[in-house]
Amino acid sequence: MDLNHGGVREEYQEIRSVFNNGRDHSGITSVLFDSLEELVWTGNQSGYLTSYFGPELQKYTSFKVHHGEIRHMLVNDHGILSLSSNKLCFSARSGLRIFNLSGSDLSDMQCMFQKDETHLWVAGHQGLMVDVDLRKGVISKTIEVDPGTVVMKQSNRYLCCGDTSGKVRLRDPSSLKSEHVLEAHTGTLSDFDVSGNLLVTCGFCSRMGHLAIDRFLMVYDLRTLRAIPLQVAIDPLILKFVPAFTSRVAVVSQNGQFQLHEPGGLVTQSSMMVYHVNTHGSLCTTFDISATCQTMVFGDAGGNTHLWGDTQEKDILFNMYSRETEFAAPIPHLHPLAIDDYSIPLSTFPLPMPNGPLLSDWPAENMVFGDRPTPPIEPEILRTMVVRHFIGYAPNPGSRKRNQVAYPLRDLSLNSQEEENSVPDSPMNRGVEDFDFKHYNRTSFAGLETHIPNAYCNAMLQLFYFIEPLRVGMQNHLCHREFCMACELGFLFHMLDMSSGQTCQDTLEPPNVSDGEKDDIQTTTGKPHQMSLIQRLFGSNVQLLSRCRCGKESKRDSTTLLFNLEYPEMCEEKQQGPVSFESVISSSLSREQSMQAWCDQCSRYQPTVQSREVKNLPDILALNCGMEHAKEVEFWKIQQQLLDPPKPEEKSTSLPSSGRSCRYGNACSRPDCKFRHDRDVASESGRVEVPEEERLNGWVPLSIMISFDSGKMQVTKIDENQKVRCSENEVVYDLLATVGHVQDFKSGGNLVAHIHVGNTYHSRKEGVTCSQWYLFNDFAITPISPNDAVHFSLDWKLPCAVVFTRRDINGRHETAIRQRIDDSVLYQDVSLVRRGSVSRDFTPLGPDELPKEGDLVGLDAEFVTLNQEEAEIRSDGTRSTIKPSQMSVARVTVVRGNGQLTGVPFIDDYISTTEQVVDYLTKFSGIKPGDLDATMSSKHLTTLKTTYRKLRALVARKVKFVGHGLKKDFRVINILVPKEQVFDTVELFHLPRQRFISLRFLAWYFLGLTIQSETHDSTEDAKTALQLYRKYEELSSKGEFRKVLKQLYEDGRKSGWKVEEKDY
Repeated sequence: MDLNHGGVREEYQEIRSVFNNGRDHSGITSVLFDSLEELVWTGNQSGYLTSYFGPELQKYTSFKVHHGEIRHMLVNDHGILSLSSNKLCFSARSGLRIFNLSGSDLSDMQCMFQKDETHLWVAGHQGLMVDVDLRKGVISKTIEVDPGTVVMKQSNRYLCCGDTSGKVRLRDPSSLKSEHVLEAHTGTLSDFDVSGNLLVTCGFCSRMGHLAIDRFLMVYDLRTLRAIPLQVAIDPLILKFVPAFTSRVAVVSQNGQFQLHEPGGLVTQSSMMVYHVNTHGSLCTTFDISATCQTMVFGDAGGNTHLWGDTQEKDILFNMYSRETEFAAPIPHLHPLAIDDYSIPLSTFPLPMPNGPLLSDWPAENMVFGDRPTPPIEPEILRTMVVRHFIGYAPNPGSRKRNQVAYPLRDLSLNSQEEENSVPDSPMNRGVEDFDFKHYNRTSFAGLETHIPNAYCNAMLQLFYFIEPLRVGMQNHLCHREFCMACELGFLFHMLDMSSGQTCQDTLEPPNVSDGEKDDIQTTTGKPHQMSLIQRLFGSNVQLLSRCRCGKESKRDSTTLLFNLEYPEMCEEKQQGPVSFESVISSSLSREQSMQAWCDQCSRYQPTVQSREVKNLPDILALNCGMEHAKEVEFWKIQQQLLDPPKPEEKSTSLPSSGRSCRYGNACSRPDCKFRHDRDVASESGRVEVPEEERLNGWVPLSIMISFDSGKMQVTKIDENQKVRCSENEVVYDLLATVGHVQDFKSGGNLVAHIHVGNTYHSRKEGVTCSQWYLFNDFAITPISPNDAVHFSLDWKLPCAVVFTRRDINGRHETAIRQRIDDSVLYQDVSLVRRGSVSRDFTPLGPDELPKEGDLVGLDAEFVTLNQEEAEIRSDGTRSTIKPSQMSVARVTVVRGNGQLTGVPFIDDYISTTEQVVDYLTKFSGIKPGDLDATMSSKHLTTLKTTYRKLRALVARKVKFVGHGLKKDFRVINILVPKEQVFDTVELFHLPRQRFISLRFLAWYFLGLTIQSETHDSTEDAKTALQLYRKYEELSSKGEFRKVLKQLYEDGRKSGWKVEEKDY
């Protein structure tokens, strides 16, 4: 074919043509581009469905679904719908049958139209419009329409139905009532298509008493309902819009000719060009256009499928954003083997499993099982071996292979201490909702959960929270940046303040901290030249001095936030006394070491002495214990052994004992009693019992004083209760916390924190003035003694960090929270999507609508899944959760509960996410792919931080939240709301030890509403929860609520908790 006729370039050309399968060379009756995947579907006269992948038309699937011709096809997210004259079939793309539907209402069917995700209209010549429920695969209702319908398309306002009399009826999509009738052709109607406000038809006209193809297309403007005839050069039989740049129409004739015309009648060079599809003399029966308008597909009566594509496109696509097509696993092919190669074993050839015994199946009595013999010792080792104290020593001859090690026996060993220790159960084994966190935390402080990805930070986050200036500084910080770790810390610390023994979650992501976010953490004022809060708390100015052997010195000033402990080298001889922790701190702060370094004066590497001199001491002295190597662990262990007192020796006793216990127990006052008493147990055993916490001494001091003068530093241990008057060069530090790593070879262990909680925290939480040491092990919080905080059993717990704080730290920094959530955030209406394409379904609050204390608001949230739950079924049938699913909030709706606009939402935010969504849960959330993407969404899209600030402002104003299942909503949003501000209808309409009732059933039972029929909508759910709460107040005021609630459970059991659908 010549691609250049008279200087006009052809816009489309044939790419590939394939012959369709089926019996007797069945003709193609329907073709369709898949709107979700890169597939082309064809249906033929024999009832076969065949799909082809990509522009190469690689066959994907082929299966038979009908006995007659396939007249129409549609695709959706779950599969493909195909229609024959008397049957509707719904199949998966892989060919698996979902359901078949037939009956007396389905006869002489012609077309179908899917109005939403769950309902489908089917019509034909029989004069009925059939509504099919795709979820259940049944006919939900039928509506009589006269005459029948052969083509159905939808415009912006109407459901357009064409019949055989040449008319197009414009029906109301809800009631299907005919509102307008377009008399397009005098004969029958062949085809029509709709794009925007334009409707174009083609059909037949009456000429001299016979039907003939009408050469005029009828172009209607649906706003004025006026027609403009458009003459074409071919006999039009099929047409479709090509909405690429302008609303052009592709017109196809039976002979395989097609043209591209402008609906307005504008004649262009491209509209004058006639394209020819090589049908080999067969009639062209059907065609379709892809969503990208880059390709067209034609089907003819000879069984051929022709694909035409845009000549300017190199990489042709059917859809702009297609999902990945799932292919069948490839069939493994056996490699060919030479028949004359005798080195190939017979076991290489696959053979069927025999029924009888094999020749190689020897009986057990003819077999002897032997252990693997010990490998012989190499002669070179025996020749060079020297025996000392019956043990032989020899140099390694180097003849063994590399990387050969023995199998580890760690998993085969048992530790008796594991049975004695009471390890907290994990909430992941039973699910977070069913786990009793209070069993492991009897205090008023909040623990942190372990099922989240960043649970390894829990110990350090608790440590940061109990530093008063840092806690206040983070809560005083609030910026508008979407990802700010300082704001996240402030939100977390606020929840820890508000919590009274409940657990909280930390949603920080430290591995993804950018430089900008580090600046957020380090500053709370926003002034670029002011020292940051982190630097003022942890920073210490040091001077690094390098001295070369040639005498050249160089100095460099820097700021360090953390000091690494440098331990002295251990001598081979037995150490006479312990090395004090204070001396290790002193040597670590003023470190001096020799190393090879580059000298500019010598122009080579030279032995250099590097020393560090501390210019000022930080308010928080953070020390890294550095337990990376065995020598550091051994040094720490030796110091503790030298400090621990020796075990008490056994003493002989001659006290009488009896096997029978005294009836008076320890209250017995007779000195000559011959019966057994519990108080005599220690004496009878010959041991004097000493409490463990008194017997073990910690190497780390509870308080120290650091003084430095003229570059010399001295660290001394002082009593924790000792009051010291410090000079200008002296600083007193108290131990705030120690962090340890509890080792577990199977799971990797976890970090725990021993924290000294001061008076201000106890006064704020419990109303008492005291200080106490606590062990923070994620959600488990236990009071401990000071010795437990500084003593580490190096066999299973290693020290990681030691943190000291100045005794007067609170007086040196601000300790009052002054930053609060501004109410103006409730008036904001900022979207991440361009304003022109946003559909806003809420009315923001006006200045006079600010909620007051006690006002009601309805709240509902929808979520998406980031990670699926991982669980296992144990041998006893119980279910154990290995890894819970990770949910992310996708939509938050808050509706008014008072005033003239009651029930109207003032917050309806879709939450933008940058993480990969595994499941949008569209059936339960109403969220569809693209709704959370700022480049594609048409929703009011905003950041989670903006919505979180709005909810924080409502909580601060002490409004009452009404909703259904608010406990889970607040948990996923990660916000703490006081119990007195929450009215949860799932709890209000609930009897103890009975099932919880769904919002759908409650709305149907009390309000007569049928909600959530197709999908969930947060606005509808929030309004319904408000109405249910009003019903609860009404019944409670009459004293009838208890009686009605019992009747609700009785009626629910009788109906199986199912909602009766209304008949339309």
